Amino acid sequence: MNSNTQINDDVYDKELLDNLILNIGKNIRDERLKRDMLPTDLSLKANIPLSQIYKIESGKCKVGILTVIKVVIALELPIEILFSTKQKNSHA
Repeated sequence: MNSNTQINDDVYDKELLDNLILNIGKNIRDERLKRDMLPTDLSLKANIPLSQIYKIESGKCKVGILTVIKVVIALELPIEILFSTKQKNSHA
């Protein structure tokens, strides 16, 4: 079995994957802000480096499932919320 984690662009739509990664990062940020958490709070609670939190929220980091699980647990939210593409109303 090949342990290479490279994504084959011939099989997957790179633009679709990039948009999904951006959307997941945005959803994490939105959920963090709903909880009045700072990035440092999430970093500490999820045991993830602060620099990685910034990269995840900006869509500049392709994270593994363990990191996703840590974020879900830290934010106390259902995992499907991260994959939601629905527009959220601003409560600002």
